[in-house]
Amino acid sequence: MKGKWKLGEPFGIGVFLHWTFAITVFLFLTGGGNPFGFAGGVLFISAVFGCVILHELGHSLAARHYGIGTRDITIYAIGGVASLNRMPKDPKQELVVALAGPAVNVVIAAILFPLLYVVQFANTELATFLLYLGGTNVVLVLFNMLPAFPMDGGRVFRALVSMKKDRVYATNLAAKIGKVIAVLLACYGIFGGGGPMLAFIGMFVWFAGESERQMVEAQESPAQSGVRFGRFGPIFYEFRHTPTASASRPTPPPPPPVSGASKPREIEWEVLPPEPRPRYFSS
Repeated sequence: MKGKWKLGEPFGIGVFLHWTFAITVFLFLTGGGNPFGFAGGVLFISAVFGCVILHELGHSLAARHYGIGTRDITIYAIGGVASLNRMPKDPKQELVVALAGPAVNVVIAAILFPLLYVVQFANTELATFLLYLGGTNVVLVLFNMLPAFPMDGGRVFRALVSMKKDRVYATNLAAKIGKVIAVLLACYGIFGGGGPMLAFIGMFVWFAGESERQMVEAQESPAQSGVRFGRFGPIFYEFRHTPTASASRPTPPPPPPVSGASKPREIEWEVLPPEPRPRYFSS
């Protein structure tokens, strides 16, 4: 695929590395927060994104349990994205899928911190590495559980609201809260010293959340036609057309005569491309 390279196919799911990942490596190595040197810094940032891949696999395998496939997982500069074929309509299933990713990071941290206690006196450099990696996994859990739809916390929030309200209402509410958090992230990134990556994450949350909100609204309202879905990446379209609904619309040619029938059959037709794929984003 153009602009990204395949790393492997664990559990039959293609994992890709996007060229923007190099930006994260550069910023980490040249910034002031790298205590490991050049080689150690490359190893550390690779380990962090290895944890992000495991996080996305958590989402993907939980979705597979409910019969939902994953097209691929891609690692970008701002995090990982798992492209599911569809979202669970059952709120309880969506809750499980949303929590599966952060649960993986909890398990990783639960392994690393006891290991840190064992090696801290024998190898201080390794202990520092494990401390930073374990702490990063804790930060991943806390950050991704922010109720900023479509991040994990936002999906958890939508699932909980969907248990009491309809899916459109829950998605609209989650998207509104997500936009507020997106603005706060972007402002902190630009004006508060959080850095350009945090500002870009805020932008991504805003546009991706709005895109999925439109997608859900259209799917739950099949009478709409010509609905366009915008997102970072491909733009998807959904078009429904019933010729009997308006005399001004073009109609398809009549079907061939049916043997033994007194008059041609009346038909209704519609054009539907593949359903837009929801993304699970983790930073």
